[in-house]
Amino acid sequence: MPAHEPSEVAALTRPTSIQRNKQRLYILFYRGGPADAQFHPVLAMAPKKPDPRKVQTWRFHLKCVMCGGVPCWGFEGSQVSNYDQRTVAALLVSKLDPGTTGMGLSGLLKEVPVPEDAGESTAAQWTCDAIKLLIERDVMPALPLLPQAIYDRGANFADRVQNVEEASVPTCDIVGVKMKSEISRA
Repeated sequence: MPAHEPSEVAALTRPTSIQRNKQRLYILFYRGGPADAQFHPVLAMAPKKPDPRKVQTWRFHLKCVMCGGVPCWGFEGSQVSNYDQRTVAALLVSKLDPGTTGMGLSGLLKEVPVPEDAGESTAAQWTCDAIKLLIERDVMPALPLLPQAIYDRGANFADRVQNVEEASVPTCDIVGVKMKSEISRA
């Protein structure tokens, strides 16, 4: 399917509100990660066509921190610049209903348990669990694929485009099909 056409599943990932210019929920794939992982996944809530010079995006992810001299995973939810140079690719998970706030999502996502396994798949598992929670709490609509399948398609897409230099961050839909990106690099 060409990049400029909407995917077949786009209608299933829309919120119930008809308001325009909704916030978007993405999985961003950052270059590198703990334990030599190829990518570090981050959930991000961003406005439509975010200006890369502004701080409007909320980033939610697990961060490796020191706990009593031992590395461990901890949740971080914070407002950040709309573009991070570590971003390799983005997967548009869903549009969000108006009224969804970064502070609200941050509070909710703190409830997602950190997986026991401290391996490189910990952040990926947390990301999938976070999407499940957002669906269960009606923050976003149910999706036609399981979060793990969506994540896997996004990671494969990121692997395919990691060396592509474009004006926008390469973006795919939940089935891994490239779509027009709204995330400008500069």
